[in-house]
Amino acid sequence: MAIAMKESRKWWQRKRIWLLIVSGVLFVLFIWSLPSRVNDLIVDTARAYTNPEICEGALEIAKKNNRVKEVFGVLQPVGKMALFEGYVVYSKNADSVAITVNVNGNRREELRSKMDVFATMSNSTWEYYKIQIRIKKPIEEKETIPILNN
Repeated sequence: MAIAMKESRKWWQRKRIWLLIVSGVLFVLFIWSLPSRVNDLIVDTARAYTNPEICEGALEIAKKNNRVKEVFGVLQPVGKMALFEGYVVYSKNADSVAITVNVNGNRREELRSKMDVFATMSNSTWEYYKIQIRIKKPIEEKETIPILNN
């Protein structure tokens, strides 16, 4: 009777210990395979999210550029999710930053573009030494607009 009862259980009930062990090993291998820089990327993105003045200041400088006005019209404010979709890297002592975020204008919504910002902290204010907007799509309009290059 014990044999008949053992056979009547479902496959996953009979093999659940092995499933847990294999799942645990696969999870550990997945975590181990992640780049060691993932932690830093999460921390840097969170830091940039709490300091929106970096992107806002760069956007204000970009709005004054004539070529940007011609192509984009008025640049839209950088959204909260743009930082998570972009790329953020702080220096080890957090006094310089490189940020890439998506930007859009009100003139042509089909343009897909990114703004690259390189800045350093000086006397508790951000000083920008490079700002550029790269138009990615459509391909035939691919262009890099230099805004600030010190």
